[in-house]
Amino acid sequence: MLEPSPSLRERASASGSVPPAVKICGLTRLEDARESARAGAHYVGAVHVPSSPRYVEVELARELGREAGVPLVLVVAGLEAGEVIRKAQEAEAGVVQLHGGEGPELVRIVREGGPWKVWVAVSVRGPARLRERLQELGPEVDGVLLDTWDRERLGGTGRTFAWDAGARVREMLPQGTLLAVAGGLRPGNVRAATEALRPDVVDVSSGVEAEPRRKDVEKIRSFVREVRRSGGGLG
Repeated sequence: MLEPSPSLRERASASGSVPPAVKICGLTRLEDARESARAGAHYVGAVHVPSSPRYVEVELARELGREAGVPLVLVVAGLEAGEVIRKAQEAEAGVVQLHGGEGPELVRIVREGGPWKVWVAVSVRGPARLRERLQELGPEVDGVLLDTWDRERLGGTGRTFAWDAGARVREMLPQGTLLAVAGGLRPGNVRAATEALRPDVVDVSSGVEAEPRRKDVEKIRSFVREVRRSGGGLG
């Protein structure tokens, strides 16, 4: 399994300031995966959720990861554990991102089913609901991804959530659990989100698109630059 490049974090640790890693999600084209990695993305994401406008088949997800040469995050929702494991194997996923309100038992089975990490998306609907969900998941997850709650959509809304609602989330997480943040991020606000939430990973999809299913290379580069600046001006 590929691991994200440590170079930025090694340099940042020396200065006492660590910029978050970057995940470019919702990829559907090989050229966008390649350019995301060239721009400095640590992860690329492929959405295997049929209701998503950025849905791709598992075979294309695998090719996106191979083209990028960085860990592939396979986004799935509403599947049985065995099906998740099968699809993650076929996609050669480095991370499985569960986006359907999955419980801790399914998370445990998927974690034990392969060499990948498991992140669980948690919709932010207020501090109390957030704490309840994190307590339910407990230590079973490798990472928690905060995203915007929507009545009809699991993610990819292009809208931010109230960052103050997630400001204390890190102290709710078991030690060693990765914190990722999504939801309406773009070059113009990612530094503010990073300062408010101090995530390990920032996740962007529509915020770097030219149009749905096609990324804008200059927006990707701008996003990565802003993330690096949020970690002490390393960009």
